[in-house]
Amino acid sequence: MIEIDQPARGAMLQGSGDVEVSGSVKLPGGTIDQVTVNWTTVQPSWGSGAFSLSMTPKVGLNIVEVRATSALGGENIAVRSFTYAPSYHAAGASL
Repeated sequence: MIEIDQPARGAMLQGSGDVEVSGSVKLPGGTIDQVTVNWTTVQPSWGSGAFSLSMTPKVGLNIVEVRATSALGGENIAVRSFTYAPSYHAAGASL
């Protein structure tokens, strides 16, 4: 089972800099062989399975894919998306 804690599902993030992706991985009955976040290997904490990674978002829709494989060949995938921009205009505000 993969849980993505941050960023929140459908979040509208703004600012500059990286976005922290965090969560946890648990594979009942199996040993975690590899965890990747958008094809970058991360090392989960022993015991809790917690992981985190800083990613550089692009303006617009960003998709986070977390993939965990077990030593026995099983695979779990979780996907989360968020939008990102340096700033947003309030609804109804004139540009």
